[in-house]
Amino acid sequence: MSVVFKDGKLRDWTPVTSLRRETNVHTETLVKVLEEVRRSGQRIQPIEVPGYQGPRRVSAFPILSHDKQVYGIQLWVGGPSEPIPHPRITAAVSWDTKTLQVSQGLESWLMSTNDADGFRRNRNSGEFMRKVVRYDNVDELTEHAINPVPGRTLVSDMVILHDEGHLMRWNAVTRNRNDDEKHGLVSINHDVSDALDPQVGALEHLGVTEADPNGNVSALIAFPNGNETVVVVKFLTKPPEWIDYRLDGSNDIIHPEDWPLLRRNQNLLSAGTPGARVTSQVRIRTSDPEKWVAVNLVEWRYPGTVGDKLHIVQFSRITPTGER
Repeated sequence: MSVVFKDGKLRDWTPVTSLRRETNVHTETLVKVLEEVRRSGQRIQPIEVPGYQGPRRVSAFPILSHDKQVYGIQLWVGGPSEPIPHPRITAAVSWDTKTLQVSQGLESWLMSTNDADGFRRNRNSGEFMRKVVRYDNVDELTEHAINPVPGRTLVSDMVILHDEGHLMRWNAVTRNRNDDEKHGLVSINHDVSDALDPQVGALEHLGVTEADPNGNVSALIAFPNGNETVVVVKFLTKPPEWIDYRLDGSNDIIHPEDWPLLRRNQNLLSAGTPGARVTSQVRIRTSDPEKWVAVNLVEWRYPGTVGDKLHIVQFSRITPTGER
């Protein structure tokens, strides 16, 4: 067994024995707990164990695949009076390279949506990747999937668009399998958005140039599922002072009366119109929360399938007197 994450940060497949010093608990005790979880597939509630400097508490629970195999284990070790934190957001996924299907449990599905009723256990790889904004090492992932070498591993950094219209940063640790039970990849996805800022692709690859403080400013807008809002997800270039940039990631930047126009643009910029751009006039909230300013807005799809729900926009102020 190896350590792949600690407190939201990657660990390079560190041996479990390395936890002895960090936890003040005997390695044999930790391994016994982990082996029990791996064997039973059940969570171990906090139990008191002897430590090098007094008693410690240990809790562990499995990260289960869709077919209830243990792909990983979350382990917590703390003092007798320490509160147990909420578990990290993780989920297991398996890739079958014979059928080109990706299988996941409900926990994995709910990492990027709140729609539990729409849960689908099996999807093809294209469907599974439709929310991916950025996936580092995607070429290596493809090569691993085509030729799974038992025991080979891969660590990838991803940015995902949640159905509610915000970006998430995930780390994925993947191991190749090629045996009687699995032919392909088994993976654990770990949401590290609380520790790392979601970074999108390089600006030049998105058709964006650095902003002029008095000219164009670029941003990402998203179209959440289940409502008609339009969310400014992230500014790609530094916004000018007249924009309330503190609302980054909210639906309070673009005037609600202009949402239907942008929703129509979403339909115009369908998957069948690569490279197309549309121009509109909308209102943007200023640093004065009671005022709006009119801007010219140019809009185009973000690269990839995620462009169905994520657009790049570039806007410039029409005139200072456009505030109202």
